[in-house]
Amino acid sequence: MWKLELDGRVSAYRAVLVSAWEAALDEADAVLALPAWREALAAGASPLPRRVWLAPEEEPILTAEECARLGEIVLPFAKFTDGRAFSQATRLRRRGWHGRLTAFGAFLLDQLDYLRRCGFDGFVPDPARYDRATLERDGTRLLTVFPEPYQASAAVPEPLFRRRARGLAEERTP
Repeated sequence: MWKLELDGRVSAYRAVLVSAWEAALDEADAVLALPAWREALAAGASPLPRRVWLAPEEEPILTAEECARLGEIVLPFAKFTDGRAFSQATRLRRRGWHGRLTAFGAFLLDQLDYLRRCGFDGFVPDPARYDRATLERDGTRLLTVFPEPYQASAAVPEPLFRRRARGLAEERTP
């Protein structure tokens, strides 16, 4: 798989979404389901992965301790028509998550600007749909189509007219 970063870099990315802590022990690239990660944390299990994923139906609420222990949250898109990860990303950013936030799965490159504005800073589209060359060519361009969005968002908390009134360039939170 290939991951596109906000700065336009494309790099190899390995992630295997697992639902049980025991499975995470056997997989070097494990991304553990948040409920299983919480169970392992409560049980004092070690080592705990620093990457978790949230199912689309999960409420994205993390404690300060959980935020301190995690380095990346992966929000999977099981199918193109399911946009719940957009809402989860926005809620995570508005509730103070400043770590890595990765979109994973069945989204389109045309949605990159919307994903970025919701707070995602890494994009791992379905490898059957997009190869590295496509990500490098189209992904990088699509991330910069709208360099100054007018509306406020999770990534840009103030609308453009307020930023211009204060004389500021675009300010991103992640």
